[in-house]
Formats: sequence, C-alpha cells, structure tokens
Amino acid sequence: MVNIVEEKTFIFVFSDLQYECSYNEDYLTIDAPVYIVQLSRESYDVKAYPVKGADRFSIQDIENNRIYLCEEYSFKERYIDKLLLGLGSFAEFKLIIEVVNILCQEISSENYNNTEYIQRTPLDILSTISNRLDMVSHLYTEEVCKGMGHHHEHLVTYLMLTCFERLGQARDWMAFGKWLSAKRTKQERKTVIDNLDENLDSAQVAEHLHTFYNKKYGVRSAFFRFFEDRLDSDQRSALLSNIEITKIKQKSKDWVNINTNDDEKLKWLYSVRNRYTHQGLYIGGNMGSGIPTYMHKTNPLFEKNRLVYREQSANGNNITSIALANWPEVLIQSVKWGSINYLLDLRNS
Repeated sequence: MVNIVEEKTFIFVFSDLQYECSYNEDYLTIDAPVYIVQLSRESYDVKAYPVKGADRFSIQDIENNRIYLCEEYSFKERYIDKLLLGLGSFAEFKLIIEVVNILCQEISSENYNNTEYIQRTPLDILSTISNRLDMVSHLYTEEVCKGMGHHHEHLVTYLMLTCFERLGQARDWMAFGKWLSAKRTKQERKTVIDNLDENLDSAQVAEHLHTFYNKKYGVRSAFFRFFEDRLDSDQRSALLSNIEITKIKQKSKDWVNINTNDDEKLKWLYSVRNRYTHQGLYIGGNMGSGIPTYMHKTNPLFEKNRLVYREQSANGNNITSIALANWPEVLIQSVKWGSINYLLDLRNS
C-alpha cells in the first residue's frame, strides 16, 4: 500500500518576498532547511531536501501558515545539509535535525574550524556515512552500473564495510600516536603501566600499551562494535543469513557445513575489509570464472536464497567456499540500519 503524504498550503516569507506553495507539514520545524528553486520567471517551488540550483534558507519562526525564513548558513545548518544528503532518504527528518542540534550544542564555537577536533565528533562520523551513502546512490545509476560492470560490486562492498568501523568507532577516538601523548588519555596510559611487571623492557611496555589502545580504539574493536551496538538481533541475523561458508575436502565432491556460525561470518567480513584496505583485494562481482562449473550445479547448500559464489581459498586438505546473497545491497541496508540506531542513541543519551 502506498502512503499518500497530505500537503498543506503555506506562505514562506523571506525579507519582502513571499512564496506560497504546498508543503509537507512534517518538515516544518525551527532550524530545518528549506530549498527554494525558481521554475520560471514567476514560478517557484519549495523543497525540504537539497535541489540543484536551489537557494538554501532556514526556518526561523512559524506562525500559523506563515513560515519565516532566514538566510544564515551557520555551522549547524552546514551539518544539517551534510546529513540530509545521504541519510535523509531513510532517516526521519526531525530526528536528523534534533540530533544535529544536540551535537552542535556540545561543540564550542572556537572549535568550529578545528578540523582535528571535529573529526573526533559524532557529527563527522554521521557526515562520513552520509557522504558514502550518497556516493553509493550515484553508483547505482544505470549509466554507472553499465560502465563499471563487474567492478561495481566490490567497490560498493569496500565502501560499506569501512562504514561499519566508522559507525562503531569510540566517541573519543584518536590515533595511537596522539593517544600516547594526549593529556586526556594520561590516566589510561598510567593504568596500563602501573599494572605491568617493572622488569619489562621498553618494547614489551609498548606492546601492552598498544594492546590496550586497540581494545578501546582500534579498527577491529570498532568493526565488531558496529554489530554489537549499532544493529539489533534481527538486523544482525538479516545480514549474516546472506552469508554461507562451506568446506570441501580436496579430491572429493562431498560438501559439508563448516564455520557457519555467526562469529565465523563476522571474522570473514572483517578479513575482507582488511584485505581490501591492506592487500588491494579484488573480487569481481558475479564471479564465475576460476570456479569449476560442476560446483554450481551439484552443491545443494547453495541452491537456496539466490546464493552465489564469491570466494574460495585452499588450506591444507580443505577448500573453503564463500557464497553470498543480496550482495552488496544487504550491506547498504545494514549501514542504513546502523545509522538510524546511532542517531537514536545520540538523541537518547
């Protein structure tokens, strides 16, 4: 069933100009953006989301059916625009506005132009995710899909997997080098060192410091925290049910299940992320070349849920095979779920 959005007529007022048009009342809230685009010499349209060629305003006041606009483009308005770009198509409009208002209140004005500081804030995390999702939406245009061919899938996979770690990143994250010298992490370093054997050499002390850092701030911790903190149990199941891991003994065609529990699937996802990042992994979409045809025909485990081979690896006497379904769309959906849950956590914390 298609939901019909009922729009009412409002008068948008800016200085001595007035624009009368229909508008969705759900998008009317103080500080919300309004985009006015000129259709002809005397015709205008008002939109809630960014439109090419539109002038951007903010709602300053609401009085019955009259909406008063201002042209100020502040730090807050800039981030509202950034988040609406990629998150606005699926996250509740008012939730985005509310979270940006909360987060901006936590940042002092002297830090507005402090790039290093902003990069450690939830605003930057959400902005990164929004940009990635907007990029992926452009990758799904017919022209781009045809042009990229089988390269398309592995690019989207990489972009989404790196979103997992960004959404799971500790709120007070910093690089290891900064952590070693930052005043605010002095107590963390002291706690580690105070619990070490005083006979350890400097290399061993450094190893313990690095281990502590990785547990709290490391990429691996952030990646797995995404599954623990950003997805609920149904969402995790929806993602992992689209991954199948099986093993075949070499010189045999007898397939057996192995490592199909969720922990192994999560480890495989993390290994793919690492191989993309550190080893230049390339796995073309819709793989078929290099995998014997009989395997597609005779393996009963892969005949359900539109599972398709994506990867094989040999280890000792066994060949491990990975098959995926709804890929990489299930990754995109997981990032969207994680983004909404992150927004809700920020609003409710």
